[in-house]
Amino acid sequence: MTQRKAQGGFTFIELMGVIAIMGILTVMIVPNIKNYSSRAKVTEAVVALTNCRTSVSEIYQSGTPIPPDSWGCDTKHKSQYVDEIMVEGDGIIKVRTSPRLGDARVSVKDITLAPLNRSGGLMSADDQGEPVFRWRCGAVVDGTDASLDVMFLPSSCRGV
Repeated sequence: MTQRKAQGGFTFIELMGVIAIMGILTVMIVPNIKNYSSRAKVTEAVVALTNCRTSVSEIYQSGTPIPPDSWGCDTKHKSQYVDEIMVEGDGIIKVRTSPRLGDARVSVKDITLAPLNRSGGLMSADDQGEPVFRWRCGAVVDGTDASLDVMFLPSSCRGV
């Protein structure tokens, strides 16, 4: 008598189990990848904010009059994810994200960076000659778009 050799391989049930597990993992992972991608693009916009921080700090600390224009910031050189950079009022730096971000949750939103004095208030002309004590990033009170979910902002830029 000859022995019959058993065939190797996977059964149909085993293959369907693997496909089901892969489907479940994909459903759980894909939204997180999209959120991570959008957060990285918003982080680039926040970096554009911090480029003006030095200029605003120097103007306050030097005691020179507050300029009516861009505070010496480079507002012309934007990135692909930044539509506009502005410096308003008493040195609040504002960046508007570009529609090219490709995510309606973060596109065309304003993000701000505001200089604060030692008492925690916004810097003003009364603070000329004093250094900026700290910066508040992403606060709605400063003009950050209220519809922008804080989960898309870097952890260092969440309104505090």
